[in-house]
Amino acid sequence: MTYTLINHTNYNQPLSFKTISQIIKHIKSLNLPSTTDFLIFPPHNPKTTIFYNLTLSQLIKLYKNNPNEL
Repeated sequence: MTYTLINHTNYNQPLSFKTISQIIKHIKSLNLPSTTDFLIFPPHNPKTTIFYNLTLSQLIKLYKNNPNEL
């Protein structure tokens, strides 16, 4: 499974991660404002184009409460 992360700093070159925890670590390392939104695309599903528009705190909360949601 590969998740894709896009934000205003990398929209030309999306980043891929194997786990949500890797995404969280990466976002924290950027030291961006807490209001920064990120688009997270779950592993590809050919029938739908699903993505999540979340801030870091929203992502952490969602991941803690339901790690299988994304």
